[in-house]
Amino acid sequence: MNKDILTQDEIKKLKYLFAQLSSCGIKIEGGWAEISLGQDINGENLKELLRTFGVKSEELDYSSFHNLVSFPIKKGDLAENTVIFPTLDSFWVKASSLDHELPYYIILDGGERVNNGMISFLMPEPIIKKINLFLKWSRLINNISKYSFYDKCIYYVPDKNNIKEVEIIIPSNNLSIIDEIVEINKINFDFVNELLNIIEVDDVMTSERQSILRVAISDFVDNKCVLTEIIEQDKQIYKRYKDLVDLYTKKFSIDKVLSEIESKYIEYTSKINDIISSTQNKAYAIPGALIAASALIKAGNLLIGSLVIIGLFMIFLITFVSNQSYKDSLDELNTSLEKSFKRFQVLEKRTQIYKEAGDTIQKLSIKISKVKRRLKLVNAMNFIMLIVGGIVLYLNNQDELYKILFEK
Repeated sequence: MNKDILTQDEIKKLKYLFAQLSSCGIKIEGGWAEISLGQDINGENLKELLRTFGVKSEELDYSSFHNLVSFPIKKGDLAENTVIFPTLDSFWVKASSLDHELPYYIILDGGERVNNGMISFLMPEPIIKKINLFLKWSRLINNISKYSFYDKCIYYVPDKNNIKEVEIIIPSNNLSIIDEIVEINKINFDFVNELLNIIEVDDVMTSERQSILRVAISDFVDNKCVLTEIIEQDKQIYKRYKDLVDLYTKKFSIDKVLSEIESKYIEYTSKINDIISSTQNKAYAIPGALIAASALIKAGNLLIGSLVIIGLFMIFLITFVSNQSYKDSLDELNTSLEKSFKRFQVLEKRTQIYKEAGDTIQKLSIKISKVKRRLKLVNAMNFIMLIVGGIVLYLNNQDELYKILFEK
């Protein structure tokens, strides 16, 4: 049974167990828990409920003669996922080892803090709330620390021209430290829960948020402090974090956006250069076409000249179709460019970003326009070579063409 997730039926049984125990006398002594049964309490039934919720010792026993249920509470006598805890100290040891709240629990002897009464999840005592708050802050500090040990965490923050080491003591083996936490209420949990939600988001800004929180905490504590000192100043730390995040957003997010614009400029420039390079390769066909046109002058007959003309036409056709494909790619690139930079241009208040985005899209648009003009020029030159070839063929073979066309 997973004691972090109970079914409604299991919760109902656990509530029933607590009600049964509430009418019993409980004594924790000498490594044993002794439960003196109250009136109308079924000992065998209570024994089975205790076993169901975590007492696994074979020495769990019900004595009808003494009207007593007893079991040892040494290490190994309780299941790993037990919700039954003999004392508040045993609850604290378990909770601190997990580093998170235990949603379901029955503590048989809460100690002097609750007049040796029971504590349960049904009505959490102030000490339980303090433990839960302590564990949340412990988890938060562990998340932002460079080094985490059993009883302390270490991280570093910038300090003028140096780096300051901050050591936070987390005395998880000392329950008395929890008593140093003053009275708490819902807002204290709101502070730490929001910070946890922010810090535990895994994205490109995670390290920045962690760094800001480290600085916010360090503004209120010494280089070496106990976790409870941080908890006592949670409101100031929370406000300081919010202020620093706002400052960071205004100061550094612009640089990140400008860096992204520069990255996109390089990306689009690379694509345009690839098209330019391919266009230049196609332009090499023009000298070949010129040589072919020259060959027409030397051609001795109409048949050879016609073959040269066909070659010139093929060069023109292939180049034209290929350049048309490049033109379509440039049109798509231009559309993609406008969409990509549109979100930057809406930032009218941040004039630096707006200006940089506008300048970049203008430069890229000019590059695209130049490439399109080069494509048109290459097509025109190839067409001219075809026309020149046709003229040369005609001039060199007028008589023969006349005979073929007009003489039968």
